[in-house]
Amino acid sequence: MSKRRLLRFLLAAMMLAAGNAALGRPDTPSTAGPEQPDVPPNWLRGYASFEYATPRNEPDLGRCASWTGRFGGASAPCADFARYVLSGYVEAQPFGLTPLSRVLIFSSPRFYFGNNVPQFSYTNAFTPIAVENLFGLGIELPRNLDFRVVHHSIDWMGRYTNHLGQADVGVGTYGNYTTLGVRWHFGGTHGSQPVAPSERTFSPPNWLRGYASFEYALPHDEVDLGRCASWAGQYGGANAPCADLARYVLGGYVEAQPLGRSLLRRVFIFASPRSYFGNSVPQVSYTNAFTPIAVEILFGIGVELPRNLDLRVVQHSVDWMGRYTNSLGPADLGFTGPYGGYSTIGVRWHFGSTHELQ
Repeated sequence: MSKRRLLRFLLAAMMLAAGNAALGRPDTPSTAGPEQPDVPPNWLRGYASFEYATPRNEPDLGRCASWTGRFGGASAPCADFARYVLSGYVEAQPFGLTPLSRVLIFSSPRFYFGNNVPQFSYTNAFTPIAVENLFGLGIELPRNLDFRVVHHSIDWMGRYTNHLGQADVGVGTYGNYTTLGVRWHFGGTHGSQPVAPSERTFSPPNWLRGYASFEYALPHDEVDLGRCASWAGQYGGANAPCADLARYVLGGYVEAQPLGRSLLRRVFIFASPRSYFGNSVPQVSYTNAFTPIAVEILFGIGVELPRNLDLRVVQHSVDWMGRYTNSLGPADLGFTGPYGGYSTIGVRWHFGSTHELQ
């Protein structure tokens, strides 16, 4: 299916879903109040964040092999371990009239900077590496559900727009992919208002919030976890053991703020697991198999600060599942997974209302 035909199909599906959502959850009759404005209140929301990766715990963007230091040591040209991450999330719901009032547009860019060579050099350089972007359209459905169409891309910056020698494996974390998915939200929201003291010491209102999601990656647009080389099909064809292009993604985010009194009411913990399943070999085989590949977990603790700011400490890890716990032959690049294991300390600023737990 061409991208133009796919776009037409997705737009038609979204409009149909919008109509069904409007029928399934009718709006308040116009006699109950004034007509909705063309641009509703709090139609724009999101956050901006800055993260600093602690030395020897940097995000690995998957462009350079782990042995890149053999080709230049501390001066190796391929040094894609990031020290700094500038990121954000913007969600817009600009239509005030049903059924388009349920349509939302979102984007989540992440910029990576650094110049670190594993086991050789850990610097604080602000060298541009890549920009990763997630862009999509969604439609709110009944029962706290969203239907979302997501496209992910990664674009290299600076010297990474060129080939960087023998240690350059030529791919990036997740690669380019497109998914169709459903997300279910639960609990309250976070970030738009300071937390007020509660009458309850434990488990105040909306102390638990988050979402659960299921995504299906379109054929030839799967999520690339970076474990297998692009030429994995040379070692077994459709039966190649190293086939880490994911067809399905089960994900979620949960945030808990269990204390309602004292300054500790501003402390929250959060976790975001994502499990990947599939068995597709680039240019050889694209299947719908539900073979387990990996689980990625982001875990952390945060403190709400004045002026809609958060201080967050984050730990990220990837654990392989099934046959990927072992070496899978010559096409196995041996990467630790998307971004590898890393730790960051960062600040996040929220704006607008909240629909953006990420």
